[in-house]
Formats: sequence, structure tokens, C-alpha cells
Amino acid sequence: MRVKDKIKVLTYFFVIFNLVLMILGLFNVICSIWLVFDKRHLISLLESVDKFSPFISLFSQVLMFEGVVIFVICLFGFLLLIREVKLFLMMYSGFLVLLFVMGCVDEVLLLMYFHDGLALSVLIEKMQEIIIQYRKPGFPENEIGWILVNSVQSKSNCCGIYNYTDWLENRNQIGPFNLPCSCSNSSTGSLFCELLYSAIFNSGCEDIISKWYYENVLSMTGLTVSRLVFELIQFAVTVALIKSTWMLCKVSQKP
Repeated sequence: MRVKDKIKVLTYFFVIFNLVLMILGLFNVICSIWLVFDKRHLISLLESVDKFSPFISLFSQVLMFEGVVIFVICLFGFLLLIREVKLFLMMYSGFLVLLFVMGCVDEVLLLMYFHDGLALSVLIEKMQEIIIQYRKPGFPENEIGWILVNSVQSKSNCCGIYNYTDWLENRNQIGPFNLPCSCSNSSTGSLFCELLYSAIFNSGCEDIISKWYYENVLSMTGLTVSRLVFELIQFAVTVALIKSTWMLCKVSQKP
């Protein structure tokens, strides 16, 4: 294959992988915005725990920073091709190495805080606390927690952590079957309903929460690993493009 043809092929793959990295960077930004501004997800319950609150705040900031940096670097790569300043691809390849190191740090943080299951245990404990304090006077800060519990129960057709008897620990109910309306298919907007035993969801929410937790951890890990793989591929393409460019320069300089 002639050097010019090789450069065309490498340029094509450079554009494809650069675009993929840019999209993954945007995913980083979206995940960061979701963590910071959307408090109606289960991860927000961990923000009230001293061990996890600083990490979640730091992780969301790191995701935002990396997403913006990835987008800027990929934009820089496109500008290099448009202006045909391929010699600056060496600088671009250096940025890719920096992004790879940052991605490795992300994965280490995920392994440290989420893969051992400790966060899941804490999450379930927070759910149990919400169940005990549900509709307790003088605790308006728990209203978001109440909404989360009701959302999980109504969408997943479950009741309590293990089963509906977990709600017997709540001191604000007035009977064994005076449960949150989300423990059944009731459409009323009240916090508690007098339910028939046959109408109560039989299963608890522990398995649903565990499944949600590990799916999200797997998604975050998959996103990070995918980004690392594409950065390695893009680095290899960039190095090959640099070599081909230098070869073309040498050939053009020969008399």
C-alpha cells in the first residue's frame, strides 16, 4: 500500500475513533450532571453517609472534568485534520496517554468504593432507616427518601426490604395492614393506605435494589473500560499516522 493511501485509511479510522471518544466524553458529562442535580435516585442516599459523601462528590467532579477534557481533546484532533497540521498529532497522542491514566484512576476508585458490596449494604441500611422514619413528624428532610422508597416499591412491585413486615417497625402506622400505598397497585396519592393482605406485594425490594446497584456499577465499569480500550486503539492509530506522515515527508524531500 502506498504511503498516501495508508494515510487516508488511517485518517478515516482516526476520525471514527475520535468521534467515539467524543461521545463517551459526553456520556461522562451526562453522568456527572445526573449525580449532582438528580436527587431522586438511590445513589443520593449514600450522600448522607460520611464514608461515601466525599467520594460521590469527588467522583462526579472528576467525571465532569474528564468529560470536558475528552471533548476538548477530540475537538483538537478534528481541527488538526481539518487544518492538516498532522505534526501536532504527537501532542494529541500525549493527551491520549493522559486520558488513559485518568481513566485508570476512575476504575481504581470504582473498585475501592463499589465493587466490594459495602455501598450496597449501606444503601439497604439507609432504606431501612427511611422505612422506620417514614411519615415521622419533624423530619421534612426525609421527604425525598420517602419518594424514593415509594418509587422503588411501586415500579418494582415490592414492599419493604425483605417483605411487608419491615413496615411494622414504623411507629406512624396505625395497624398491621396500614402500609404505604406503593405496597400495592393503589393509585391514591396518600402516604398510607389500609390494604387487604391479598393486595400487598409479596416480595421485598432487596433483590431489586441489589440488581439495580450491580447493573449501575457494571454500566459505569463498562463505560470506563470501553473508553480505555478506544483510547488505546486511537493511540495506536495516531502513532501509525505520525509514522506515515514522517515517511511521506521523507519521500517528498527526495530529489
